[in-house]
Amino acid sequence: MNVILLCKECFSIKFYYYYYIQRVNKSHNIIVLNAAENAAEMDDRLMACEIVENIYRSASNFVISTTRLPSKNASRPSWMKIRFSKPEIVSNILRNKTTLQEHPQYHRIIIQDDKTKPQIDQLNTVREQLPDRQAKGENNLIKQLLN
Repeated sequence: MNVILLCKECFSIKFYYYYYIQRVNKSHNIIVLNAAENAAEMDDRLMACEIVENIYRSASNFVISTTRLPSKNASRPSWMKIRFSKPEIVSNILRNKTTLQEHPQYHRIIIQDDKTKPQIDQLNTVREQLPDRQAKGENNLIKQLLN
């Protein structure tokens, strides 16, 4: 019995370690929605640098790479993942992303953080519970995703 518990604990430790590493890696990324697709990857990098410069000055100096994620809907542009060298830059961009709505060329662009699978599952659970809890009379609820 102790051996089984030890194995479960090892699995749990490995899972949390993997989750932590994954979360740290994703803290360097942002996801950009509704950015027009270009034929060349270099055009995506230039567009990404332009977008982040409009939000946070000198952020384009920290862009490492841009990648297009597979699209589920052919009529919409695929999402773009932008990787930065510092997670602080990502935090500043996410904090100031609403300034992009004032820019006429990029007002339709949406910027999100890069979430892990457990974070997405947790957020979906909270979204499912929210209407039930509001129906029961809880009106002072705030959706918050824990890191």
